[in-house]
Amino acid sequence: MPKGENFSRLVNGVAPEPIWDTAYFIDVSGEEVETLSSDPTLGRPEQPDEIGPSYVFLVSGNSSYMTGQILQSNGGTAVNG
Repeated sequence: MPKGENFSRLVNGVAPEPIWDTAYFIDVSGEEVETLSSDPTLGRPEQPDEIGPSYVFLVSGNSSYMTGQILQSNGGTAVNG
């Protein structure tokens, strides 16, 4: 892991699709759920345990030479386009 001044330059992030857990469904109508579940390229919504490895990677030494990157955990959906 980088130390000192270089550490402050490691700025990365994760851009997931909506994570499908019970809290997500509180404010979502049945029609919205049906539409959203048919959207991803993989044909299913992302599960909470599928996003964790992206964060683990970013805090590990394996990402020590990465900066300014966004990991898109989105089932193949284009983020900007």
